[in-house]
Amino acid sequence: MLETRIDTIEAYQPITGIGYEPIVINAEDLQSAIEKNPLGPKRVAEIVEIEERFFEVSSTKDPSVFAKKHRDFLYDSNAELHKSIHGILIRVVDNFSAYFADGDEIAEEQFRTLFNSRLDNITAAKVTDPLFDPNMGQFREMSRVIQISGLAYMQMHAGVIDKKDVLEDTLIAHEIIHGMLTSARTKDLFQNDFFTLDGMTRNGQSTRHTADDNPIESIKDLLIMHSWLMEGNIEDMRQRIMGTETTGYKFSVTILRTLKDLDPGLQELLEASAFGEQGPSELIGRLELLVGPTGVEEIDEASENNAINKDPVAGKKYIQSLLPENLRDQAGEAFDRNWNSNKGLAHLLDLAT
Repeated sequence: MLETRIDTIEAYQPITGIGYEPIVINAEDLQSAIEKNPLGPKRVAEIVEIEERFFEVSSTKDPSVFAKKHRDFLYDSNAELHKSIHGILIRVVDNFSAYFADGDEIAEEQFRTLFNSRLDNITAAKVTDPLFDPNMGQFREMSRVIQISGLAYMQMHAGVIDKKDVLEDTLIAHEIIHGMLTSARTKDLFQNDFFTLDGMTRNGQSTRHTADDNPIESIKDLLIMHSWLMEGNIEDMRQRIMGTETTGYKFSVTILRTLKDLDPGLQELLEASAFGEQGPSELIGRLELLVGPTGVEEIDEASENNAINKDPVAGKKYIQSLLPENLRDQAGEAFDRNWNSNKGLAHLLDLAT
């Protein structure tokens, strides 16, 4: 049996050896990034088009000038993030501490100490190159790094998104909250010449694990479970607690809020399993009473399926199909209400998910 460390100093210790993020430096890098971008040729063409309008230079006619402006903008955006990240972090911690303390000043300080201790081992905050990295934002739990796409900064400077509401209190705050969640580690299932990777980690409700206790050959061998639950819960709480209009992960948030409408008692379990030491097992058991014994895992797949997660009609039919017949009409009404009240970030996330 593996030894698991939950909410200890070791559980938040960064793992070195993961972290190099490429950036376009010159015209050759630009061409390589366009050809190899994981988003595919259509999406990368859309990103390049956004940058061409923003920089007012053609990537094909003046690739060297384009590459220089692209690189310099990312350097400047990193400097901007580094200046602002501490203030955003304080704002997130203060808001969440006040929420959980519910007017108790002593408890509020205790929550602030807890959240700050979990964030102490954040090793970096980076703005990533959207021509290499498809993610709009990411919390890299293994190396404890907050990453935000340069595309978000570009859209902010172009006036497409609001700096405080969307960039700081939505995109950046979301990744900070990942760092505030309870983490767990198990020992030494994966080793190579560069680093040791624990076989199971938990960041809130999401777990990465192996099917058995045997060493694995690659990070890709780690299964990720309950990602929709964690992301949906973070966004549901973040929007309410930070007071923003926008919410990412629209499908996951809509599903989660629909299930909470059917069972209001889920709220306390959602918060406890994200920030407490006991883990998500009781929460998942409660959810399974609604969606069946495999429903929580099945929603993971649905949240990655664009035919379901971007279509409110298909999404509503999907969640209704998992529920007992006597709850389906109520769930349909709740789904419609929650979908329509969720502003979302489609104008950004359609380009970089």
